[in-house]
Amino acid sequence: MITFGTFIPPMLAIDDQIQLAQVLEAFGFDRLWFPDHVLFPDATPGIDCWTVMAAIAARTKRIELCPGVSDPHRIHPALYAQRLATLDQLSRGRMLWGVGSGEAMNLDPFGIPWKDLRVRRVKEFVEVVRGLLDSDEPLTYEGTFYHTDRAKLTVKPHRKRKIPLHLAALGPMMQRLAGRVADGWYPIPLPVKLFVEDFVPMAAAAREAGRDPEKIERCASLMIALDPDRAHTRQEVVKRVRPLTLTFVMVPALERIGFDAKPPAHLDVGYIEVNPCDEDSMARFKEFSRWVPDEVLDHYVHHGDARLIRKVIGEYVDAGATHVNLINVSPEPVGAFIGMVNDVLPHFKKRPPTVAARVAGSALPFVKRLGLIKYFAPKMNMPES
Repeated sequence: MITFGTFIPPMLAIDDQIQLAQVLEAFGFDRLWFPDHVLFPDATPGIDCWTVMAAIAARTKRIELCPGVSDPHRIHPALYAQRLATLDQLSRGRMLWGVGSGEAMNLDPFGIPWKDLRVRRVKEFVEVVRGLLDSDEPLTYEGTFYHTDRAKLTVKPHRKRKIPLHLAALGPMMQRLAGRVADGWYPIPLPVKLFVEDFVPMAAAAREAGRDPEKIERCASLMIALDPDRAHTRQEVVKRVRPLTLTFVMVPALERIGFDAKPPAHLDVGYIEVNPCDEDSMARFKEFSRWVPDEVLDHYVHHGDARLIRKVIGEYVDAGATHVNLINVSPEPVGAFIGMVNDVLPHFKKRPPTVAARVAGSALPFVKRLGLIKYFAPKMNMPES
């Protein structure tokens, strides 16, 4: 059974994020992902995702919640474990946790060191969190970064379950770590060819550790613009994603997808290096986004009717994806979401749309005809670029 998730846009007001989460649960989504950021490379407010997840956990019943993703540099693993267990109690066992190696935008402006031995730190962070959550025995741990002396937590996950860990593994070292310790893999949007290739070292590391790689959940993040009537041009769709191109197009990936041209030397940058408080860094971020050709974005952005979107998702499922994270980049986000939950998700879930999805699908033509769609659109997706 394939599960589906989407991210809660952090630029929305908190009340709108809560309401959207309730709608998405009613529509049949299985999971919500929340960016765990202090800053973003645009005007998006850095709202604390853990506070929002707590509010949403108290107002939903079924849908899973996961930070996508945290880093090991801003918070001690004991406090992270306490926060995670508390939210798992509040949500009655619906939390997951996602961890990555860190990004400059959340760390450099605040003087938090992070660039040395990042994977080692992630490994130790995971080991301490696991040691505190998964055992009743006191934890004594001696690492390079963390030291505990008979430490224990008095709050445990709901019914003492093991909370699944997802690693945002892009580089080979993180991929091998994910293969050894993670329950899931949560990469950035990747063309299907790279999605397949990047799991190979993960699977090898899992087998070396005596684990079955098929039990590692593989999350495919897909930028989808469902457009049943072809009412929008490809250029309109690309315009919406272009300002944030560097968040998903990595320079080393260009050659791997068969693109020969390379960016100018000063644009050989990575998303993890972007510092929103540095004017030069932001200038290169924006220049890279303008430089990336449409033919590159064609590998990342999927635009078309429900039949095409089902075909695209099917390709990732055939490539091993077990969870699909839908990133709604449609110029008409409300209609796109309603179309997804009526004409795409049921195809893979092997069951009819939810009652809420069917009601929304029936009402959509009238909402559009009356011009009311503009009141719903801000709650469903990112603002216009």
